[in-house]
Amino acid sequence: MRSHFSLFARFTFACLYFTSLSLAGEQEIEADKKASPSILGTWQNITDPFDLRVYETGHLYQSNKNGELLVLPVSQYEAGRIIIPDLGPAMRGGIVMKYTLHQDLLTLTQGALIMDGSLKRVPQITLKRVPDDKANISLKASPIGPLKKAPRLDKATAERLNQNLITRMQRDQASRSSGNYGKEAVEAQTDDYLWLKETIAKHGWIDAKRFSPQAAQAAFLIAQHCLDMRLRLAAQEGIKKDMESGSPVHGIHAWLYDRNRLYCRGNQRYGTHYRQLPSGDIEILPLESARQIDSWRRKARQSSWESHQKSLSQLVPKKRVIIAPSL
Repeated sequence: MRSHFSLFARFTFACLYFTSLSLAGEQEIEADKKASPSILGTWQNITDPFDLRVYETGHLYQSNKNGELLVLPVSQYEAGRIIIPDLGPAMRGGIVMKYTLHQDLLTLTQGALIMDGSLKRVPQITLKRVPDDKANISLKASPIGPLKKAPRLDKATAERLNQNLITRMQRDQASRSSGNYGKEAVEAQTDDYLWLKETIAKHGWIDAKRFSPQAAQAAFLIAQHCLDMRLRLAAQEGIKKDMESGSPVHGIHAWLYDRNRLYCRGNQRYGTHYRQLPSGDIEILPLESARQIDSWRRKARQSSWESHQKSLSQLVPKKRVIIAPSL
């Protein structure tokens, strides 16, 4: 399976396209090649040249000044509307963006998003169409190149990085738990992402053996909330290797793998993500294979599929747990 497309004009950082992508031999996203509306193509914010967006059938790609690449699934393009589906904890409630299109100017008039540490809604954004073919974009899973083979760490460096990670994680989790996620918290979150990128570029992924189980968990918690798909894929690759080497940190690879799949409009493998419907029922988001899920969950050191569904049923005792149709 092969597909090719060109992303950002005059913007040469490496980015993603999930064609024959295989992270540690496991992830594959298929592109939809159907006819698409005239909104498709590459667009640039008229007031921010680093804000570049590519609309493809099934996906929206967006960059920012920090070089992050956001990937969102698009369930539907309608006349004047772009619909981002409800992804449960990955994107609760979904998003509807309204737009007007006049020649080579695209104006998002409702639900418009900018990316600056977090996704922010703004009243309106105007974008201009730019050529698709100015850059030859190569497929890169990681924003930092291939993950380094884990180098040896001296005790003092490991302890310093451990404490830094845990402090950052505790600060971030406290902000999320309090619901007070304002400007300072967003700026701190952006600093966490940039620091994590620099750290794994120098030292490799934050694994439990060289660092500590607490540090490995902290690195995951920082990475999973990052908008940058390339950092999340780098984290997914590092966490998988850590899990296969016997890390005592359970469950985080399955969670991150499923989240990345959903953002790419794919089916989740491990069934970790779900949403609560207006009826009160719990809907497990689309699965890759109900027949193989037990085997996959066992390899990922997860509870059995039956046990997982029972635990969800206990959250809504008088309601149902259902599974969304596969995409």
